[in-house]
Amino acid sequence: MRLFAGVGLLAISSGLALAGCAGSTRGSINSIITITPNPTTIPVNTKVTFKVNSDHPIWTLVGWSLADLGTPVLQIGGSTFAYTAPATPPVYPKNDQPAGVVTLQAQDGYDTALNAFTITAPSVTVGVSPETASVALGSTLTVYGYAVGSVNTQMTVQVDGVTGGSTATGTIAPTGSTYGTFTYTAPTTMPVSGSTINITIIAQADPTKMKTAVVTLH
Repeated sequence: MRLFAGVGLLAISSGLALAGCAGSTRGSINSIITITPNPTTIPVNTKVTFKVNSDHPIWTLVGWSLADLGTPVLQIGGSTFAYTAPATPPVYPKNDQPAGVVTLQAQDGYDTALNAFTITAPSVTVGVSPETASVALGSTLTVYGYAVGSVNTQMTVQVDGVTGGSTATGTIAPTGSTYGTFTYTAPTTMPVSGSTINITIIAQADPTKMKTAVVTLH
């Protein structure tokens, strides 16, 4: 029994000695992992090999699970990550995160590194949701839009051809700081032009690319 106790004491003493050197070991509070390279944009279908200064990371593509973020989505282990960008820039439901952006995460213990980049394409794609809606006079409607393919994902929003709308046909403005979320406020009286108005999302990167939602006032 004394022999085993001595072994146990030796193990504890060794563990304390190692703990005293923890500042120089991987995964300690002073250890910071980084991903290289750190591109801001990656074209669709492009292959990029990322590296991390860790031997046992967990690589993850962060985003909506049903969006095509590229491949592989998950890799356990390996200091390199051979990434292939998706065929089209990803779009997220109700823009839970900026459209077209993919975030690569490498995690080793308590250490985490993140790289966010925009997926670009030969041409810009624009979308709007809902594409049709019915709104009561004086009420509001939340509209979601996106413009992907360029590093500039900003949009111009018009109501019947007027940027920001008007008191006659209703106004539209960004909702807080959430990308691509807009609030349309219907007029209090029926427009002389009729009960149907058009909300158009226009890509600032390419104003020829646009998408229109048809709204019926009642």
